Amino acid sequence: MNSEKYEGRRVPDATLAFLQAGDLRTIETSAVYANEWAVTIGVPGAFTPICTGKHVPDFIRSAARLKKNGFSKLVCIAANDPFVVDDWARQLDPDH
Repeated sequence: MNSEKYEGRRVPDATLAFLQAGDLRTIETSAVYANEWAVTIGVPGAFTPICTGKHVPDFIRSAARLKKNGFSKLVCIAANDPFVVDDWARQLDPDH
């Protein structure tokens, strides 16, 4: 996929769910991206082999470089429920 065609495009309005200290929370994409220059990746599913083994680890390894280049927020969106995504995130990046 050619990511250049998506550069600078606004993320559509949506409600995202996540866990915070074990509590289920929601946030609107407009709040996530308000006044931020962000890189967002979307993955088809937590714990899928290619996303777990390649896509997300590469994103994590690139975090410092991306932030150094001016991105203030790095976002990964998965199609799973927030409980699965939270467990996956803790396994992939325990310091997140």
